[in-house]
Order: sequence, then C-alpha cells, then structure tokens
Amino acid sequence: MSELPLELVELVIDGLRDDKKTLQAASLVCVVWRTAAFPYLLHDLLIAEEADYERIKKLCERFPRLSTFHVRTITVRPSTRTSSQLSVVEAIRSLTKLFEDKRWELNKTASELPRMPKVTCLRWVVGGDLHHSIIVGPIIHRYLSLLPSLQRLTLKARFEDLHELELFLGICCSQLKSLTFQGIWFRKSRSRPLRLGDSGHVCNLSSLEKLAFERAPLDPSYDEVVDLLLLFLNDQVSLRSLRVRYDCTMSPTSLERLLHRSAKSLETLMIDPIGVAPKPLWDHPCEPFARIGTHVTSLTVGIPQTIPAGPALTNSAPFEVVDFFHFVQALPPLPHITVVSIIVRLYHQWDASEIWGASDLPGRNMRSYWHRFLPWLVSQMPSLTGLIFFIKFKTKFDDCDHERFIDIIKGAVPPLRPGVDVQLQWMLDPGIVAAT
Repeated sequence: MSELPLELVELVIDGLRDDKKTLQAASLVCVVWRTAAFPYLLHDLLIAEEADYERIKKLCERFPRLSTFHVRTITVRPSTRTSSQLSVVEAIRSLTKLFEDKRWELNKTASELPRMPKVTCLRWVVGGDLHHSIIVGPIIHRYLSLLPSLQRLTLKARFEDLHELELFLGICCSQLKSLTFQGIWFRKSRSRPLRLGDSGHVCNLSSLEKLAFERAPLDPSYDEVVDLLLLFLNDQVSLRSLRVRYDCTMSPTSLERLLHRSAKSLETLMIDPIGVAPKPLWDHPCEPFARIGTHVTSLTVGIPQTIPAGPALTNSAPFEVVDFFHFVQALPPLPHITVVSIIVRLYHQWDASEIWGASDLPGRNMRSYWHRFLPWLVSQMPSLTGLIFFIKFKTKFDDCDHERFIDIIKGAVPPLRPGVDVQLQWMLDPGIVAAT
C-alpha cells in the first residue's frame, strides 16, 4: 500500500471524505496514507488555548492544502476539547493566556495564519463570565479577514461596548446567511457613537437568511443588539427563519420591530418558549405578532416551562397552557401556514395529566380546553397539513410512564379536518437525571 503514488492515494481518500471513521483508519496505514488522510480529519478546528494557534500554523505548513481546501469550521472556545477527538488541542491550561491586559485579543500568531477560503462557519463562544471584553484591534481584524467565505456565525462573548460589536459584525457580515446569538454582554453600559458605513466595511445583512437568539435566564436582553441589527438590515431583507426565546430575551417592542422588518420574507418562525412575563406577550399593547407576514409557512411555539417548585398540591401547568391558548388566539390570520409545532417540556409524572388530562375541578379540565382549541386552530389556518406535538422529557421516566403520557395526549386531540396529519415526537434531554 505504501508503494502507491501519493496522487493515487489522495484520489482514494477524497472518495472517503465524508466517512470520518474510515479516514481515521486510513491515516494509520502508513506515512503516505496519513499524509493524504489527516487533513480530511481537520474540517473542524477548535481554538481552546493560546498555543493552539501555533499548532495550527505548523499543521498548515506541513499540510499546505489544509488551510486552502480542508478546514470548514473554526470554533473559538476556551478550556474545551475537540469533538472530533483529534490531537489538535492538548491539555487545557490557564485561561489567562488567552488575554492581553484586560481586553480580549487573539494571539499574534492568529493573524499569521494562512487564508482559509473554505471556512464557512465560525463559532465564537468565549462566554460572558470573563472579566475581559473584546476590543476589535488589528489582530482580530486580520483574523476575521482570513475567512472571506464566512456564512454562519455563532456569537457568545463580552464586548467592550455596542460599538465593538458593530465593528466585529461589520468585518464578517457581508456574506452571512446564518447568525446565532448565544449571549452578548457589554462591559460599558454606554456605547461610543456607532460608525455605520465609516469603518471601511459596509454593514449589510441583506444576505442573512437565519437569525436566532438564545440565552440563559440571567443573561442580559438583546434589545441593544436588535437595534444594531435593524440598522444593518436594508430594505431588501432576505430573512427566512427567526428563532427567539421569549422569556425576557428581548422586549415585545424589539420582537415587533424584527417581525415587521422581515414580514415580506419570513417563512419559519420559532418562539420557544413564549414565556410568562409580568405582562403576558399576547396582551402587550404593541401587539408584536400582529406584524407576522403572510408568507410564514411553519410556526413553532413552546409552551412555557412548568414550575417544578410550584404549590404543594398542584403545579402551574394548566395556567401556562391557558396562556399559550391566549397567545395563539392573538395571532393574525396566517393563511399559508402548513405546519404548526407545539413544544412541551415534562418534568414530573403528573405534568402530562396537568397539561392534557381531564379533571372534575373547574378550570383544570385541560382535555376539554384542547378539544375546543385544536379545531379552532385548524379552522384559522386553511392550509394547515401538519400538527406536531414535540415533547421534551426533562426527567428520565419508565417505559410504562411514556405509554401513559402518549395515551393522555392522544385523548386530548379530537378528530380534526381531513388532510391534517397529527404527529407526536419526543426526545430525552441530554442532561436528564433519573426520576425519583
């Protein structure tokens, strides 16, 4: 095998580019096969410590095609290891090596890396619990300029102020098609004046197709970020998918402005969960969902999480389901909706009966609520062909409990209009614990 010319071996390996397990085995055959196969195993690079930049630089020098042909995704995430089980990242050392003074800056070697024209995805997930903030200096500017084909960006970081976030997005937003925020923090509460159009890069998100906002309960809201994005979006908006958590992720006014700007292009809308704010979303004076465009074909809504530490004899599930009913009834006519997905999270054995079950107690007979609500929902959406209940189990239950849950849910779904397919899907939360 080692006597085959490298060119022939590369042709064989190229046919296995999507089979990572076989590529790993091929890289162990001999030096020639390792030389051909190893770059294909480095489609995803993780920057977890300062020394990683020097390691990647040496790999690019040893495998010249690595930077120009193979690398597709780069993740900047301190103190973690690669999911592909590669030896690019060794033992994780102190996080302080990632920083210069009190302002976050890439290692100088990062700006010396070769150009990576095939990289389409950048995950910048430094986090917000750090005492340093990002300043878009020459090194970061040079580093982002090495990724001319960037199309998907995920951000979770602390910036000096909104001005620095503007500079960061301005460098890499020209071809972005997907933008996900997992948390944005600012060290300074007041920002310097923005430099829209004056920073050498035209801030334009006209190619953006997917936008998502994620956050933890104690993270700051995205209102300032939304204000900035709306300045980046011109009249020719291409946004097709919007995903938002409405549990104080942003104000109803910010959500209304996003929906209004994307009304002519938005096709997929996901609000999970819709949240229970001091003033419910469905009853807010600005009526954010009145701005939903008629082109939306897929709607996903998540019922607010039930409160595990609720009253002793019951929980809040029925009241949250009623809030969900009010929310949907406040939506404008959506004649082109074809699929509606309803996401529910179950924590306890009694949650299913509290959300879908029958009861003799006034106001808690949820089966009767669903029997009235679902036919009304179908009548309001004449193009509806699919209704999906997506159950997320937050606790590990027995098989018999799963069967009981399914029977309860089926009992809450009345016969609907012919042509409407009702599906029940579920998944186990990755961090589930055994039920007690």
